[in-house]
Amino acid sequence: MKVRIVYENIDGKWYASSPELTRWSAGADSLGEIKRLAHEGAHFVLERDDLEITEEFADSIISK
Repeated sequence: MKVRIVYENIDGKWYASSPELTRWSAGADSLGEIKRLAHEGAHFVLERDDLEITEEFADSIISK
């Protein structure tokens, strides 16, 4: 199963969400921490180990 995770930095805090994970999001203080939490969260929510995870950054990061 393919899962896309979108990262966004707002006021120095990192957030992750996914169009494939309804009503799921995560927050952390660092990019490394949010990536770890996002991957763990996707596997937990979907109860699957065979995920193909792609990562993207929100437009707000790219435009800064």
